[in-house]
Amino acid sequence: QRYLSPNIVDEMIQKNLPYLSLGGEKRKITVLFCDIRGFTTLTEKEPVETIVSLLNEYFSAMSDVIFSNHGTLDKFIGDAIMAIFGAPISYGNDAELAVFTAIEMLQKMREFRESLAELKRFQIRIGINTGIVVAGYIGSRQRLEYTVMGDPVNIASRLQDLAHPNSIYIGESTYNRVQGLFDLKDLGMISLKGKAQKIHTYRILGIADQSQSSLSQNLAPPDLEAGE
Repeated sequence: QRYLSPNIVDEMIQKNLPYLSLGGEKRKITVLFCDIRGFTTLTEKEPVETIVSLLNEYFSAMSDVIFSNHGTLDKFIGDAIMAIFGAPISYGNDAELAVFTAIEMLQKMREFRESLAELKRFQIRIGINTGIVVAGYIGSRQRLEYTVMGDPVNIASRLQDLAHPNSIYIGESTYNRVQGLFDLKDLGMISLKGKAQKIHTYRILGIADQSQSSLSQNLAPPDLEAGE
């Protein structure tokens, strides 16, 4: 339950699902990367105790958002968060869940900044992509972790690197699964570091029509333009 939503854990146990076994399998998932813009500069200006306390509070808040939307917390990478949707359990609308999670993360971040006093410039950026990956328990005999590997993961990470502060970038494969549910801006074909071919990229601007999605009821679209 440190990595998966308690609801997912309960469902896996009750249904005796096979995903707890060692090894890997190919699965279609949506992966989300989120990091803090300018974190290195922040660490140079603030006491280490302040940074550690800040990160712990931030990670706890973001993990709650991921779990509440049936996501799996894959890992923390420095100040970055990697989450997956569709493994070990798929809910059929994993891409929608991932984008909705990202919007909620931005909203939570706005609330978080209000309590930071002098750290008002604390901002995040998010990249999301969908595709076939290898999912399973990977590691050594001493330590295993449930994770996913494959090109879709790399693309999501690169999209996060390109995203503006307080914004969400998604790849075309994710767009194909969420179009009509969210307001988007077509950013065209974008070059990603380490990729020979350009990737058709979109930016999430908010929720299109709350009546179209069971996930988006009573949620006001956040001001995703702020902070640029």
